Amino acid sequence: MRNKKTEGGNMKRTMSLAILVAVLQILFIALACAPAAPATPVTEPAKQAQPVVLKQSLVTPATHLYTTLCQAYNDRIAKATEGRVKIELYSSSALCPPADELSATRSGSIDSAVTVFSYITGQIPFFTFATLPWVSPPNYKDIVPFYQESLPVVEKAVEKYNVKVLYFIVTPDAYCLDTKKEVRTPADVKGLKIRGSGGAIDELIQNWGASVVTLPLSESYTAIQRGIVDGSVNTFPSLAGYKLNEVAPYICDLKIGMNGWIVYVNKDKWNLISSADQKTILDLTPGFVLEMAYANDYVTNNIRKAFPETGFTAYTPTDAEMVLWKAGVKDIWDNYAKSSPEAKQQVEIIKKYGGGP
Repeated sequence: MRNKKTEGGNMKRTMSLAILVAVLQILFIALACAPAAPATPVTEPAKQAQPVVLKQSLVTPATHLYTTLCQAYNDRIAKATEGRVKIELYSSSALCPPADELSATRSGSIDSAVTVFSYITGQIPFFTFATLPWVSPPNYKDIVPFYQESLPVVEKAVEKYNVKVLYFIVTPDAYCLDTKKEVRTPADVKGLKIRGSGGAIDELIQNWGASVVTLPLSESYTAIQRGIVDGSVNTFPSLAGYKLNEVAPYICDLKIGMNGWIVYVNKDKWNLISSADQKTILDLTPGFVLEMAYANDYVTNNIRKAFPETGFTAYTPTDAEMVLWKAGVKDIWDNYAKSSPEAKQQVEIIKKYGGGP
C-alpha cells in the first residue's frame, strides 16, 4: 500500500524545486532583456568581415544559476555589438573538463571558458585568493571597486597563458556546509568525509577535523548517496541544481563568500574582434559583475526561504559558534599573503574592502 503522506511530501518537494528552476529562468529573462550599458561613442568603428563566434566552456548544468548569469552576459554582448560578437555557451563541461579549460583556451582548442577558480589554483597559485573563506566584500557598494582594483593583478597572473580576461567574480554569501546528519559546530564535523571546493577551503575543512575528498561538483550527489563522502561545502544554487536535498538534507549556514569564477578568451580569437567592440564588451563588465552579485543574493535568499518545502533543514550558527568555525582561518590567510608579492598585494586589496574572517 502506498503511503499518501510520503507521496504528498515528495510531490511538494518536486514542486518546490520546479519553482526554484522557474525563478532562475525568470532571472535569466530579466537579465537578458535588460538594456545594455551605453558604450563610449567612437568615430569610425572597425568593420569585421563576419561575426566572431566564441565557443565557451562551463562546468555547471543548464539550469544552474551560474549558467543562467553567464548566458545573460553573453546575450548582452551579442546585443551591444549588434551581433558582431557571439559567445556560444556549452554547459555541463560539454566542451572540456574544468581543470583543462585554461590550457585548452591557451592552445586555442577552445575559444573561451568560465572557470571556477578552485579548478586552476594548482596552475596559478595566486588564484587561491578567491578560495579564501569569507573573501568577498560584505557590502555591495564595494563589489565593483574591489573588482576594478583587483583586475590588473588578476590579468598579470594570466599573462603567459595567451588569454584575455573578460571579468571575474568572487561569490558573496554563497557557500554552506551540506551534510547527511545535522551539524552545528566543528566538533560535529570531526571524522567526517567532506567534498571540498579546492584551495584554502580544503585546509579549513581539515582544520575542522574532517577529511577532504576531491571530486567534481557534478559527482557530489552520487558520492554522498554511495557513502564516499558525508557532505560537501557547496553553493546554495548547487544545492537546488544538483538536488542534494535528496541525499544530504542538513545545512549549516556559514555564509561563506568565496571562489566564484573567471571568464577569459583566447587572445588570438580576442584580436579578431574590432577595437570598438572590444571596448564595448569591457565597458559592460563592471555593472554586470554587480548585477551578478545581486542576482546571487536574490536567488540564495529565495533558496533559503524554500528550505522547508524542499526538504532541507537549515541551522544558522550563533556568534559564539561562528568563532569556532573561523578558528584557524587567520593562519590560512597569513600563509597565503606570504606566498608571493602579488598575493600580499591582493590580500591588502581584499581587506581594504572588508573581506576576510
